[in-house]
Amino acid sequence: MPEPPNREDSMMAGTGPRDWVPPSRHPAPVVSLRMKRPRRRRVGGFRRGLALSLLVVPAATAAWVFLWQYGVISSIVAVLASVGALWLFRLGSAGPVSRRGAIAVTVVATLTVPIGIAAAVAFHAARGGGDILVALADWNAWLTTALVGLALGLTAMVPALWSATTGRTFSRAAELGISVLGLALAIAAQAFVPALTPATAEARLGYGFAVGDCASGEVAVQGVVQESTARLVPCSDPHFGEVVHVGTTHGRNGDGLFPGAEWLSLESQVQCTDPFGAYVGVPMEQSSLSRLVVFPTEAQWTAGERHLVCIVYDSAGDTVGTLRAAAR
Repeated sequence: MPEPPNREDSMMAGTGPRDWVPPSRHPAPVVSLRMKRPRRRRVGGFRRGLALSLLVVPAATAAWVFLWQYGVISSIVAVLASVGALWLFRLGSAGPVSRRGAIAVTVVATLTVPIGIAAAVAFHAARGGGDILVALADWNAWLTTALVGLALGLTAMVPALWSATTGRTFSRAAELGISVLGLALAIAAQAFVPALTPATAEARLGYGFAVGDCASGEVAVQGVVQESTARLVPCSDPHFGEVVHVGTTHGRNGDGLFPGAEWLSLESQVQCTDPFGAYVGVPMEQSSLSRLVVFPTEAQWTAGERHLVCIVYDSAGDTVGTLRAAAR
C-alpha cells in the first residue's frame, strides 16, 4: 500500500494554499544603499568663543573713532561692545558662559575701552595736525570718558558675571533690561558729565580741535582758549562756531622762540584766509560770517604747543547745523 504524501510534498506538488510560493521564489529583501547622514554636532568650546568675542575689538575701535567727537556719549560703544562680546562668546562656545568664559569676556570688553579711546585720540590728533603722544598724555581730555565707558561696559556684563559666579541665570527679559539701562545711562551721561571735563587749553589747541568740529560757549578771548567754558558739541546743537583750520607754526624765524601774541595773531589770520573760503563757500572778504583765531600763550608755547586754530562763527548768535558750504 503506497504511503500518503506528507504536507511538504503536497505543497510542492501544487496542492497547498494558493498564496504559498516555493521558497526559491520568495523575493529577496530590498536593502537601501542610502545611508543616513549622521547628525552634525555643533562644534564649540572656550577657544572658539573667545576668538569670536575678540571681533568686537576692531568694530568697537572704529565706532569710537567715529563717535569720539560727541564726547562722553561715545561711551555707549562700551555697552555695545560688552553685549556683543558676550553674544559672540555664547555663539562660539555653543553653550552657557562658564566662569572662565565670563572672566575672558569681561577682559575683552574692558580692554576694548582703552584700545578704542587711544585709537580715537590718535586719529583725531593726526587729523588735526597735533602730536599723538602729547594728545595721549593729556589724560584730562579722555579720562572721564574712559571711566564712564568702563562703568557702563561692566554694567552690561552683570548677567554673565552673576550667572558664572552663582550658577543662577537671568531671564532674557532681565538681560535685555540691563543692556537697555546701560545704553540709557550712556546717553544720560552726556547731560551731566561735561561739567566734569572742562576744556583745557592744551586739549583744545592740540587734538581737541579738528576741521569741522563745532564749539560751544566762550571759546577764546584775545586768542586764548577759555578753559572753563569752551567745549565741543554736535553741530546739530546750538553752537558758537566751527573749526575751519588747524595749523602749526615754529615761530617768527623758525627758531622755536616765542614770537609774541601779536605775531601769532597775524600768522593765524593769514593761515585762516584760504581755509575760511574753502569751508564756507565764499571768500572771506565777501562773507557775512566772522572768524576767530586761537593761538598759544607764552606758557603754552614753552610747554610745546604750536597750533593755530581758525573758527568761523555768526556774529548774530549761535548756529544750529553746520556752516560748511553756507555760501554767505
